[in-house]
Amino acid sequence: MRRGIIRGCSKIIMSQKTLSIGMATYDDFDGVFFSVQSLRMFHEICNTDEVEFIILDGNTNSEHGKCCKGFIEDKLKQKYIPYFGKLSSFNKYETIKYAEGKYVLIIDCHVLIQKNGIAKLLEYFENNKNCKDLLQGPLIQDHLSRVYTHFDKVWRGDMYGIWATDQESYERGEPFEIPMRSDVIFLKIAFIRKNCHCIAKLLPPRFRILFGKSSLRRMNEHFR
Repeated sequence: MRRGIIRGCSKIIMSQKTLSIGMATYDDFDGVFFSVQSLRMFHEICNTDEVEFIILDGNTNSEHGKCCKGFIEDKLKQKYIPYFGKLSSFNKYETIKYAEGKYVLIIDCHVLIQKNGIAKLLEYFENNKNCKDLLQGPLIQDHLSRVYTHFDKVWRGDMYGIWATDQESYERGEPFEIPMRSDVIFLKIAFIRKNCHCIAKLLPPRFRILFGKSSLRRMNEHFR
C-alpha cells in the first residue's frame, strides 16, 4: 500500500491498482459517460478497487467539462484531470502520468469493449508476465456480424492502409502478429505496462499531433 498525491488531481491514492483506464476528452461528456458506464456494467472488475478511471479534459470550463467533472470526480470519486496543453489525439497518453495501475488501458472516450474483453487481456498478461508487446483488439462493426483484425498495406485514395480480416488466425482464438492498424483503433485499445516508456516517445515529434496509420511491427520492435 502506498500514499501519493497526483499532481493536477485532487484525489489521494491509497493503494496499488491492477488496472488504470485512461481517456482524453474535449466537449464529449456523452462519450465519456457511455464508455465508463458500459465498462462498469459489463466488466465486473471495473466495479472493484482494482480499477481506476482517469479522464483528461481539454475544456474544463464548458458545459461538457462541468458535467464530466461532476460525474467522474464527484459521483464516481475517480480522477478528473484538467489539461491545458496542445490539443491532440495523443493527449490520452498523458493519462499514464497519473496512473497507479500495474497495467494501463487507454481508450477513446466513445469506445465500447466487448464483455469479458478486459478480463481476457488481464489474463493474457498474467500468463505472459514478461510480455513486451503492444496488444490490440479487433474492431467489431456496428451490425456486430463482422470483425476486422488489421490494416492491409494498400493505398486507397489518400490513405495508406485498408481494413482487412485474417479470418483463419482470428478463428483460432489465439494471439497473432499484425502488420498495421488504423490509428483510431490503435489508440482505442492499447495495453501498456506502467513501467514502459510512453508510446508517444516512439514517434517523431511531428507525428504526435496527428497519428497516421501504424506499422505495428516497427513500433513493437522499438517498444520491446
